[in-house]
Amino acid sequence: MRTLAATVLVLVALAASPATAQPLPADVPVLAPPTKKAPAITEEERAVLNAGIALLNEKQYDRAIAKYRTVLAANPDSAGAMYEIALAYVQQGAYGQGVEMAAKSAEYDTVDLAKCLALIGTAYDLAGEPKKAVEVYDRAIALVPAAGTLHYNKAVAELQGLRDPERALATLKRGAAADPSHATTQQMLGRFFASDDLRTPAVMAFSRFLILEPASPRTAEIYKLWYSLLFSSVRQGAEGRLEVAVNPDKKTTEGNLLPLDTFIALSQIAAASMPAETPPGPRLVRLFTSYLNAVAAHDAGADRSMFLWTYYVPYFGQLRERDFVEPFVYYVSQGVGMPGVQDWMASNKARIDAFLAWDKAYAWR
Repeated sequence: MRTLAATVLVLVALAASPATAQPLPADVPVLAPPTKKAPAITEEERAVLNAGIALLNEKQYDRAIAKYRTVLAANPDSAGAMYEIALAYVQQGAYGQGVEMAAKSAEYDTVDLAKCLALIGTAYDLAGEPKKAVEVYDRAIALVPAAGTLHYNKAVAELQGLRDPERALATLKRGAAADPSHATTQQMLGRFFASDDLRTPAVMAFSRFLILEPASPRTAEIYKLWYSLLFSSVRQGAEGRLEVAVNPDKKTTEGNLLPLDTFIALSQIAAASMPAETPPGPRLVRLFTSYLNAVAAHDAGADRSMFLWTYYVPYFGQLRERDFVEPFVYYVSQGVGMPGVQDWMASNKARIDAFLAWDKAYAWR
């Protein structure tokens, strides 16, 4: 099954609700644990569903729903068809019908249960009911606590609907802990931190995103943000001297970040000291190595219970200890056209594989 774009990024404007659209339930669905089993989708059913998806992509909602319903008529337990019907209704603006069908799909124990639950919350959010959307997500998280998409969607509702960024940030942190492989959560965390000029957590959140998505359509933009955070703390002053530019009045929501963010600037100077002909790959490895060495030597003190120190620092500390900085840098740089990256990766496949195996097995705290 697929996911409505709003459930993984931002809320989008939809077509006007059809005249036959039923209202959303005043009370959000109970959302009990699933008790039914859905049979595997057959090749014939998949072909029909794909035809419906093609119609949906053309915004031919009624025709898409009709296609999906032929599958459901032949197989009343097709949770996949139910979800696709629900998705079409929500995209059409028929939120009541969408919630009703998504709730039926969520009665089945499938790998896409979290998506069905997320779609219910999205329907309430798109209908201008963010409080009820958050209630849906809370109930859904109780059923599927490790689903990053549910935590992320809840954060979107809190940020855009309830206008409560602090609450949204707290939700994203819980989501990152529950599902460390949910890339969009890491992206949004990075943006949150970067907007407050909290460079160290922003760098680490964006780094985590780039590990998860080193060559996706979203990679280039996040890589550019990540790279600018690493290389924009030093400027050339009078007489050609390098000057460190670090904001001394940072927020302390993640602790005292002034020393850590200064380490980024000093690491940039270390990278700049390399010969002028040094390619960007080795220069970036030098910067990140210097930076992680400084972080490892820093005493967190009263900040050691902060999210930065309990979540990100242990991961990147172990990455450093295992000598994975170089494969990390080249791996996350593979999708941006950096000179020499593909050659290095081809010559160091064993190191890349070891890094990825460690990352997969890492026990997040």
